[in-house]
Amino acid sequence: MKFKDKVWTNVEDDFLIKYYNNPDFKLSELALELNRSEGAVRSRCFKLGIKKVVETIPDGYKRCSICNDILPITNFSKNGKKVNGDIKYHSSCKICKKLRDSYLLEKKIKYKKRAKHKTCIVCNENKTSDNFNSKKDSSDLLHPYCKDCLRKKRLENNKLKFGGNI
Repeated sequence: MKFKDKVWTNVEDDFLIKYYNNPDFKLSELALELNRSEGAVRSRCFKLGIKKVVETIPDGYKRCSICNDILPITNFSKNGKKVNGDIKYHSSCKICKKLRDSYLLEKKIKYKKRAKHKTCIVCNENKTSDNFNSKKDSSDLLHPYCKDCLRKKRLENNKLKFGGNI
């Protein structure tokens, strides 16, 4: 039987009335429990007149997007200004942001370490990392051309581009 053909029962309606506003249940969990799609559950709640209760957060407080705690606004880092001039704050609190940033930095450092020596792909000479420009998106954080070869390549390109008048 398809979802569209399935008729809603009073037991299912009572279940929705009881658990739709319960913060312990997500929409996906309710849909799974009722063997319905999330759209069908949302549509049925609309037809029954059940609305999600919106939690009011007092002024000067904000909910962290990571730990879900309601904390004073001073626990959030400033993140610029809104169009109307009000201060914007990060979605995560300072503690969660610090943990996330340290994790990401550790992950980045773990996978991307600058090589001490590298072979230039143009002149095939093995040189120290000081002889290469940095490049963030490469695996070893170094440009594939050494500085000398890169300089020569740029001069050639400029000669071609501007006809030798540089």
